[in-house]
Formats: sequence, structure tokens, C-alpha cells
Amino acid sequence: MPNWCKDFNLGGKQEFIKEIDNFYVCKGFTDQVYIIKVKEFKNRIYNYIHPDSSRYPMYGGQAFEKRVNSWMYNKDLYRIVHKKYYYLPGFYDKEIKGI
Repeated sequence: MPNWCKDFNLGGKQEFIKEIDNFYVCKGFTDQVYIIKVKEFKNRIYNYIHPDSSRYPMYGGQAFEKRVNSWMYNKDLYRIVHKKYYYLPGFYDKEIKGI
């Protein structure tokens, strides 16, 4: 998974848990860029609540990102982020760049 931000300090360092080769293992979810198992996301994963999801803005209500984050925390799931690749938001051709 590429990072959602060129600067990893902004793009997930606060959730960084450990390193495995060229990847960081992180807690939490971002809807900026993700690769999923569609079958799992079609299940009832959107009704979970977790205190760590309070970091998402209140004006967003129970947004997709907040609900998936709660599910991941409750199920002890992690995201894996590549150390050298990042996604450029706004490019519809899904371009990924190396650092």
C-alpha cells in the first residue's frame, strides 16, 4: 500500500507500530488510498465504535473512514504502508510515485 502523503511524518507516523522490510505497520484507516478485500467490506463492519475514532472531525458524522477505523481497531487489524511509495491525491490515473 502506498502512503497517502509524501511526508510520512504527516501520513501516519503517529500510528506507526513497527517496521517489516520496506513497510511500516500502522493502526487506523485512511480513505485517501486503500486496497481492500471487497467481500469483507460488504459484511456488517460499519456499526463498530471505538474511542480512537474520535480523532475524526465531528462534522463528518459517522463517515466511512471513521466506521472502518472503528472496525479495524475492534478487530485488531492493521494497515501496511510502503516506506518509499506514496499516492498523489487528485490524480485519477492512480499514479504512484517512489520517493
